[in-house]
Amino acid sequence: MRRFVSFASCTLVVCTAACSVRAQTANEPELPPLLVDAAQRVQGVLNAIDASLSEAASRLAETGIESDGAREVLRGLLAAHPFAVDACTVNPWGRIVAAEPEAYRHIEGASIRRQEQIRRMYQTHRPVMSLVIDTVEGFKAVDVEYPIFNADEMFIGSVSVLIRHEAFLEELIHPAVEGFPTEIWVMQTDGVVLYGSDPELAGVNVLTDDRYQTRGPLLGVVQRVAREDSGSAAYELENPSLGDRTTRNLHWTTVSLYGTQWRLSLVQVVTGSPEGAKGEFGDLQLMFARDALLRLCNGSLARAYMHGDNTVGMRRLLEAFHKDHPRLYSVQWLDAEAVTRFGVPATNSLRDFDHAASTDPVDVEIANALKTGQEHWIVATLREGKQGVIYLCPVRSEYSTLGMLYFISLLEAQP
Repeated sequence: MRRFVSFASCTLVVCTAACSVRAQTANEPELPPLLVDAAQRVQGVLNAIDASLSEAASRLAETGIESDGAREVLRGLLAAHPFAVDACTVNPWGRIVAAEPEAYRHIEGASIRRQEQIRRMYQTHRPVMSLVIDTVEGFKAVDVEYPIFNADEMFIGSVSVLIRHEAFLEELIHPAVEGFPTEIWVMQTDGVVLYGSDPELAGVNVLTDDRYQTRGPLLGVVQRVAREDSGSAAYELENPSLGDRTTRNLHWTTVSLYGTQWRLSLVQVVTGSPEGAKGEFGDLQLMFARDALLRLCNGSLARAYMHGDNTVGMRRLLEAFHKDHPRLYSVQWLDAEAVTRFGVPATNSLRDFDHAASTDPVDVEIANALKTGQEHWIVATLREGKQGVIYLCPVRSEYSTLGMLYFISLLEAQP
């Protein structure tokens, strides 16, 4: 009976059980922790699917692929992987012979032998993961197939799980980026978008779609993403409706299963032009900003707005402060529960993010700074990948700390 090992791989800094790590070169920029976290979440589930299918194939080699025992194995797969829509066994001629759950038994007898991943598996007798395909179930999904060999090493078919990739990726990625001023999208190497913040992009091929052919800077970056396992880039886009240009930083990495790769890309809007985004914030200007924020926190308006939970007033205060200190990356409001409510500019700020619920060292330090009620400086890598200085300043009533205002200043030139 054949066993397959180490087919799942990923391009990450940290390795999981079935994961092979590509070493970073000295000149390669470090991936943002937020992107690494999301990639690890996705790769972890792909590795778990690999392990479950391997075990299922071993059991099916004993039960056969059409018995009641086979159905029990399929139901076990579904129980282990809530992302799976159905689980099937397929005979050596590409015909589905058993399907679970019961709602999908109508596909039994359907032939899938012309699907690319089935042809590939039958040629190699090795596990495969498909690109997004039109399924016999009637929707687009990703199929993962694992070959089955009996005790005599004879190929007797395969076992599969079908994954609705949008829901799968949403459940894994959304919690990783929720509250952060950034987004992550996932793309096949052929340019088809699997997941993104804009649902209308799902299924669009950004390498060939007419809407992207005239957006030269973006198209060039997407071509790099499709071609290279990981990297970083900056690009600028015009916004005709607003009459301005938007600069964006993009970092990407790769997760994979059985040789089929997905690119995970983190995108962040950067205010100003690409050259302006590269400037460092001088020490003297940093101290000017610190003194100004300290005066604001000691003033009556900040106390009154925090005490009354006046979001309109707080937003006006932050907007005015950032207007006076436009080279700051952001200025933000941390409430008494250690939740960053919002900041200015919104593209560089958190939104309703609970630092106290996070185990990230920077979030823990922010929550602890609030508890002490004292000024605090932090030098850290932001989750979107930038190096920054964070200055937190308390806003106090007579008896308690109402919250804090804090600003972030970037330390290094950005790509």
